[in-house]
Amino acid sequence: MKKLFMIIIAVIVCLMPFCMRAGAASPSGEITVIMINKADKSPLKNNKISVARVADCDYSPSRISFALNDDFSDSRADLTDTSAARILYATAQSKGIKGASVTSDAEGKAVYPCPLGAYLVWSPENIFNPFVVFVPYETDDEIIFNVTAEPKIDIPVTEPDKPTEPTKPTEPDKPTEPTKPDEPTAPTSPTVPPVTVIRTTTTTAPANPGGGPGTPGHPTTPNTPNTPIITAVTNEHTTRPHTTSDNGRVTSPDEDTDTTSTTREKLPQTGMVQYPIPILGFAGILMFAIGFIVYGEGKKKEN
Repeated sequence: MKKLFMIIIAVIVCLMPFCMRAGAASPSGEITVIMINKADKSPLKNNKISVARVADCDYSPSRISFALNDDFSDSRADLTDTSAARILYATAQSKGIKGASVTSDAEGKAVYPCPLGAYLVWSPENIFNPFVVFVPYETDDEIIFNVTAEPKIDIPVTEPDKPTEPTKPTEPDKPTEPTKPDEPTAPTSPTVPPVTVIRTTTTTAPANPGGGPGTPGHPTTPNTPNTPIITAVTNEHTTRPHTTSDNGRVTSPDEDTDTTSTTREKLPQTGMVQYPIPILGFAGILMFAIGFIVYGEGKKKEN
């Protein structure tokens, strides 16, 4: 019996390191990705990230190691190299590995609880470059199981377009003033060319002792005494006949002159009778004197 008890204790002591190692691998971790836009310091909410486990963790208090799992072992990426994230991301895309999808909250935080291991994190919208997170993360002072990562995000911020100012309405064209009608010009009186007056003298044919034409001393064209000679003055436009009378006055057709007759009778010359003037004057004085006397007699009778 004592021998059996010693065998059980020996087995327990031999299995104790293995139990301790298994207990060390049991802790889990958490990955928190904070997404802040560096352009305007604003958190990116409702943004998705993809997380895929690329390596398993061999954890003990004395040492931590990571080995690529079956999905990414053929990539042969060196997890200690900075180019590992790019190689692992290309492998995930070629194999169609989607990973777990996590959405950020109002503060831009995307939290993913996970077992120990190495994880590839990328953005389906390509707002940051892929990177690898190790859980746990060992520093000189401590081992961190809740790992926080803040990728570099710099999205240009476009200012909202300023509303275009409404164009000022164009002022309506001022109505053109109606042109004043040209004032009618006063009709110009026709220019009457000056009439040139030619004075002519009348000649009297000598007495014909013998009588009729054909006798010696008788002119070929007989001139009747006091017969005016009809002359005509022509200008550039019209011909106006003028006659010269025996007293030298020139008459025109407008005057009441009979130009068709070759002779014109003289009006009888009558003188004014002046002898009745003294008789009428004396009779008036006499009548005034008689009236004054009669008026004086009547006054005396009244008195």
